Amino acid sequence: MQHSLFLSALLLAVLLAALAGLYRRQRLSGRGTLLLAILAGLIFAGWLGYRYVILPEARLQAEIDATQQQLARLPGYRILQQQEPALWHQLNAELSAQLRAGVSPPLAIGHLRAMLTDLLNQRIGRADDNAINRYITVSLKQIESLRARDIQLCFRFLFPQVNGGVNLNRVLPENLIQQDREAIEQLLQQSTGADRTVDVPAAHQDLNRIVQQLYASWGDDLHWLNAPSDAHVNRQKMCDMTIDLYRAILALPPTQAANVLRMMLSANVG
Repeated sequence: MQHSLFLSALLLAVLLAALAGLYRRQRLSGRGTLLLAILAGLIFAGWLGYRYVILPEARLQAEIDATQQQLARLPGYRILQQQEPALWHQLNAELSAQLRAGVSPPLAIGHLRAMLTDLLNQRIGRADDNAINRYITVSLKQIESLRARDIQLCFRFLFPQVNGGVNLNRVLPENLIQQDREAIEQLLQQSTGADRTVDVPAAHQDLNRIVQQLYASWGDDLHWLNAPSDAHVNRQKMCDMTIDLYRAILALPPTQAANVLRMMLSANVG
């Protein structure tokens, strides 16, 4: 870009010098020379505006439009256009802002994933057993993948309120990203009705039994799961204990597992 700008400025300088030479040799009047110089300057300014303002903006807008169209076709997002139009508008606005900030389309789309958290927590209370269990099974795979790659990534994914979240499109394989989107879509499709009844006593009984099993392995360190922002927290243990917890819940019969997960994760269960 700088090379092109330099050549353009050089061409303008040569043209102005030529006009000045014609004026000195009296082949052009002063008025004519001035008018031609102004015209050359306007043409140069117009070209600069097109080359460095209009054309880049057109290209950026084309990229934004193409990425928004891609988002509208992705599982887990496409359904939001009908179910959650206000959130869909926010997602597209944030996507546009990310692209204008220079973020690549894949990472800009990955950035949107965190904006679904509150909605998904609400929908867990309405979804059927299969949708909940599949969604958490995929989440567990993600946790395990991040744990194998980097403890800090695992911790940030589990507790974004402590150190900020993770752009999954940056750190997870494509097959897990696709599974996540498909699980989200199933959860949204199967959660359009009223909140489902949670058998709270049964959920507490199942969860207490699991906690007792985990206590045999982790002892008092289990209390860290309730205080992730504690400065003395061992992040590796936090990831490992969370993995053990979700594995134990998903090992329950499907109806019991979904009941425990509704109690633990739903935004609508006290």
